[in-house]
Amino acid sequence: MTEDVLLELLANILNKHCSEALLLFEKIFMSGVDVSLFLKLWTEYLQNCTKYMITQTQEITTLSDITIQRLNGKLNLLEDMKHLLDSVFHIRSNYSTDDMRILIESWIIEVCN
Repeated sequence: MTEDVLLELLANILNKHCSEALLLFEKIFMSGVDVSLFLKLWTEYLQNCTKYMITQTQEITTLSDITIQRLNGKLNLLEDMKHLLDSVFHIRSNYSTDDMRILIESWIIEVCN
């Protein structure tokens, strides 16, 4: 799973494009990416995006130039980013289920609406 895919998912969620976000997650899932790995990578990506938006310092992140370009000028989305990160941390720390796929899909629906 590439950073481009994570960036596309983030854009869909922030723009409230629920069906596109769900379809992209389905594509990720069907490609064989383990859902626990996805959740780990997604959390790290959101954390890096949030760190960059707060500090405006690329060196403290692992983000690509493309993601940095997309985040520049989007400080108005900082509270949304913090909310996404908090809600993902909540999922990772409070839920242990055999079907994380359903939990993540439900999360996407919730944050898109």
